[in-house]
Parts: sequence; C-alpha cells; structure tokens
Amino acid sequence: VQGAPELFASEQAERHRAASAMLAGLLLHGSIEVRGQAMKALESIMYVIDDAAKKHYTECVRSIVTGFGELARSKPDDRDEDVMCGYMEPMIGLLADCPKLFKAVAGEVAGASLVLANQSDLEVQVRGLAIEVFLSLVEAHQSVFRKLPDLVANGANVILKMISEVEDCQEWYDADDPEADDEIDEVGILGEQCLDRYAIALKGQIVAEPLFSLIAAMLKSSGDWRHQYAALKGIASAAEGCMDVLEDRLGEVLGLVWPAFSSSHPRVQYAACHALGQLCTDFDGRIQQQYCRQSLEALVGMLGRADRARVLQHAAAALVNFAEGVDAG
Repeated sequence: VQGAPELFASEQAERHRAASAMLAGLLLHGSIEVRGQAMKALESIMYVIDDAAKKHYTECVRSIVTGFGELARSKPDDRDEDVMCGYMEPMIGLLADCPKLFKAVAGEVAGASLVLANQSDLEVQVRGLAIEVFLSLVEAHQSVFRKLPDLVANGANVILKMISEVEDCQEWYDADDPEADDEIDEVGILGEQCLDRYAIALKGQIVAEPLFSLIAAMLKSSGDWRHQYAALKGIASAAEGCMDVLEDRLGEVLGLVWPAFSSSHPRVQYAACHALGQLCTDFDGRIQQQYCRQSLEALVGMLGRADRARVLQHAAAALVNFAEGVDAG
C-alpha cells in the first residue's frame, strides 16, 4: 500500500472501505512496529485522496485512538523508542493531511500525547514527537480545546515542566553562542518553542488564566531554581500569544518578573533578564512609559551585581530592548 497509494486515488467507495477495514485491524496489531507500518500506509493513502474519500477511514481513526492510548500507558520495559518514533512520525503527517478526521477525538489523542511528553525517562526525540502530536491537534482544533479547560491547563503544566528540565552545568556558563543552548538544554529549549506555539494557537483568552496561575505559583512558592527559571522563561515564551489578555494585566505580569532579579542563582537572573527584555519588545512603549523606574532599577542593578558573564550580557541586551522602545513610549 505504501508503495502504490495511487491505487486508492479513485472514487471507488468499496475499495476505500476495504482498505480502511484492513488498516484499522493492523493499527491494533500486537506489534507496535506493525502498527507503525500501517500508520505509514494510511498516511500515504491520505496524501493522494480527496476530502470526500477520507470520510471512509474513520474506522482507522478509532483504531489510532485506541492504539495510541495503549502506547501511552505501556510499561517502559515494553517500549522500543525507535519504533515509537516510527509510529508517531506518520501520525503527525496524518494530522496535517486530514485534520478534520481527528476533530471528534482530538481530546483523547491530545491527552495520550501529553502522557508521553511528560515522561522524562523517554528520549528527547520521542517526547518531541509526542508534544508535536499535541500541538498539531491544538493548532488545528482551537474550538475543541476551548471546551476542554482541564486539558488546556494540563498542556501548560507539561510544557512548563519541560522548560524546567535544565541543569546548572559549567558548559552553559562557558557557552559563547546562545545557540549552543539547543544542545545543552535540549528539552528546556523544546519546551520554550512549544509554549510559544501553544499560546499563539489558543490566545490569551483560553490559555492565559491556567498558564499564569501555574507561573505565579512556581515563582512564589518554589524553592527550586529550575521552577523559577521555567516560570520566567514561560512568561517570555507566552507573552506574544497572550498579548490580548496581558495588555490589561501588564503590571501584574511585571510584578512576577521584577522580584526574580533579586535571586542569587545566575540562571534565574538570566531568565529574569530574558523575560523583561522580551516584554519590552512585545509591549513596545508601554513598559518604558508606565513602568520605567522599576524596570530600569532591575536591569541596571543586575549590571552592577551579577558576577557571571552570560548574565551581564543578557542584562545589557535587555537594557537595549528597553532603550529601543523609549521612542515608542
């Protein structure tokens, strides 16, 4: 089937129903590797048929929901991570080629994808594919997720946890190029990118309340610098997407950022500079006009007391962002 998907490009309903029944069974095969091959075959067919023909494959979608849920609940000893990747890669292609087929089951599939993305013992590639499944569903079906507030909150929680998966290693302090962070903090950077997409897809009206409730709790009650770091990076990543809500709550958001400049941990200091610098860009002019004194005190104060080169450089970069918005304010 993978080698000749054009055989299914005709309008013959009987042929499509037969293919759907066959693949639906294979998608529930006892071997995850066989399921992955069936997923690839289904992706090949979906790529060449029109929307009218795709409706014949709803049985396959139900099999995917069942099979993916089983994968998410599987025990670590039963997993082959290369095979898991081979299963999810064509699944992401399916979500792109025929999003309408998955609308009715978006919540179920998204929940299973978050279970996998939240497992720190899995390889980054597997978790990255799992969170891509989740984001593909969110971006295609915003209206569905508006009605699933618990799932939206869980998505924010899982992504923030990913951002927090960073280490206080010398390699980070010695890095001359910020792009080196992609390898040093691989999961953390992935989480930041995901939160940016998540916020843009759902907008502040849907995601801001649960997200910023989590962020505030992480900043105010956590003694773990990683949680504080993740909260600050989360503010920076979500600011653009949540701008519709944050415009009226900018002082409240800045009130979360400014105290972090007093942290003794260099990576929290760095994240605080990053958050304020990003906010100065996203809310160009507003901060410079309405919150000038507090923001300048935070940034200039950091320049005077930070003892790590990367923190000093980032404080200076944030100050440049602030200065660039002065004319706009």
